[in-house]
Amino acid sequence: MHFFTFFKPKDTYLHDFREVIRYLGDGKSIYILAHSAGGLLSSLIEDEKSIRKSVCFGYPFKSPQKGFEPHRTQHLAGLKKPLLIIQGRNDEYGGEEITDLYQFSPQIRLMFIDSDHNYQDIDATERSRIEAQIFAFLDLPITRPETME
Repeated sequence: MHFFTFFKPKDTYLHDFREVIRYLGDGKSIYILAHSAGGLLSSLIEDEKSIRKSVCFGYPFKSPQKGFEPHRTQHLAGLKKPLLIIQGRNDEYGGEEITDLYQFSPQIRLMFIDSDHNYQDIDATERSRIEAQIFAFLDLPITRPETME
């Protein structure tokens, strides 16, 4: 199993992202963990054969400056592969109101947490709950490193 992580790829283009996935994924299983625009990109290339599942922190449903932009969401109703979106209730790119505004594929699982788009105010209990959801979604056992004494 290979993990490939993108965090806020501001200068990454869809074509380049596909090429990286194809380079890494020949005959492998890829799980994508992304934030914001990285989650949008990963949802747009979910048809790549090697991608198994994706997790997105803070999906950018709308632009705080521009509002609704169909290219961000219109494809979500047709996704074929599992996507976990961990969204802050106070996220300026879309909070809990998204459930009433957009159509989602049955493959999409939404998890709302008490946070904004940057996830800086998450306490240890909430972090553990998020980790457990991610590990369960990816079908991975939760293992914690032993503490060094």
